[in-house]
Amino acid sequence: MNLTQFCRLATVGVLCLSLGASCHKEPPKPTSCRDGTCCMKDSRPYDFVEMIENAPADIGPRRGLIFKDPLPRLQDPSFVASTGMKLQATAVGVCELSSAKLMNLPSTYPADGEPYSYRVWGKLYHDRDAQPFGMIPILYVYVDRIEKVK
Repeated sequence: MNLTQFCRLATVGVLCLSLGASCHKEPPKPTSCRDGTCCMKDSRPYDFVEMIENAPADIGPRRGLIFKDPLPRLQDPSFVASTGMKLQATAVGVCELSSAKLMNLPSTYPADGEPYSYRVWGKLYHDRDAQPFGMIPILYVYVDRIEKVK
């Protein structure tokens, strides 16, 4: 085998490897907005968790949302404690970039037996650098739409 044949064979081998490697892509990683463009005006990392659609909620005293059902609803392994307990929160902060949508809405509290006053659509984000209190994750919601029920 001379040098020319060896170079051709090496070139064909490299091309085959590059074509084969491009077919085996890794699964997508969770989307993160490290520059804060999806939620806040800071540079902390906020990881997308899930979409929220027509979720019953009330507006809390500090302009956060209090949801009827705990969030996140999905079985994400990153929200499971070492004890096997699922980490969830009902009180969620509102992203700065969507807080204007709540400006003219009155605060409400979920009273016993009373239905929640609002329905919320949006995206749930997790602030992975924040230090949680106990077993409650620090979550924020970017409100796409909020509607008063009654």
